[in-house]
Amino acid sequence: MIINIIPGDYIINAPMQFDPWTVQSDFVCKAIQIKNDSELLLTMKGINFQLYAEGRKVKEINYEGDALENLIQHFPDKIKFHNEWDTKVMVGREKFWDIEKLSEGINLQPNQEIGILNEYFIVIYPKPIDQVILSVEHWKGSELLTEQRTIPVIAYQTKNAYTFPVKGVWQVNGNYDCYGAHRTQYSMEFAFDLGKVDTDTVYEKDEDYIWFGKEILAIGDGEVVECFNDATLRVNFPHDAEQDPKVLEERKQFVKQHGRTPLQCGNYVVIRQDNGEYSFYGHLIYQSVTVKQGDMVKQGQVIGRIGNTGKSACPHLHFQLMNGQDYSTSRGLPCHFTNITDAQRRRLHLVNEEYTIVIAI
Repeated sequence: MIINIIPGDYIINAPMQFDPWTVQSDFVCKAIQIKNDSELLLTMKGINFQLYAEGRKVKEINYEGDALENLIQHFPDKIKFHNEWDTKVMVGREKFWDIEKLSEGINLQPNQEIGILNEYFIVIYPKPIDQVILSVEHWKGSELLTEQRTIPVIAYQTKNAYTFPVKGVWQVNGNYDCYGAHRTQYSMEFAFDLGKVDTDTVYEKDEDYIWFGKEILAIGDGEVVECFNDATLRVNFPHDAEQDPKVLEERKQFVKQHGRTPLQCGNYVVIRQDNGEYSFYGHLIYQSVTVKQGDMVKQGQVIGRIGNTGKSACPHLHFQLMNGQDYSTSRGLPCHFTNITDAQRRRLHLVNEEYTIVIAI
């Protein structure tokens, strides 16, 4: 049996300390592939996750019986609609599972496989979870076997001192505790969107948004390794099939010329920070990017203005930290900041909750 896991080295935990006795661990195993590499039929009996904190087993999650069959049967539908780009964005690779060899039941013929996508874990305990053990129990003929994999879980700390990418009072949206937003995707696991609260304005065009055109600031010293400044398109991918053929052809030619990232993110900037971290800023106004590839920037330097290009429902800044330059295949990282508080003026380092009001000084 072959078991492949994404991420394979360690899972990132974003623990929240409520009080001296209570920690909430919150993490995700992005993808699992379980493949029959033998010449015999394998029959799945159970998939088990054991969660540990400082050597003590805290929680156990089992897929057996009907739960296991339901997991296996519904998995192909989750990924069959993905093209290569969608798969890259989802799991950081162009291909992970072999869709043609997916089993829809517990019996795996030779070379057949099953999978799991985005297995989320939330645990309340005095200590953060620091290890997951995955066990796959299966019948091989009359022999009951168990394959195990151990995955460390770490509370990642950014390696540099960063300041927030905007100044003033902002609302964080699509944070990692919003499970249906950025977190489903590999590089965007810890991404967030920034806007402001203004209940007295009816938004009819971009300029009506009080944060449209606001300055975007580099979070730290670094080198601009990639940027785009010529996107005017806005897209709504779920409704692409309903678009005019001329619109679809325009997008196709745009991707052919510029690649998929500008279609997804509009105008954007990628900055290489020290120690293998990269900051990403997306959906900027057309021709507002003030830097070019190869430029060295300083922390707090203006690099562009908040816009509404790419896959964007309204003007906002999409921000994320990654372990590489490539938007679709780099791993998302949590980003800690040195200059923010919440609405009660309590110091924040990592924004833990969706809709948090952040004051950047």
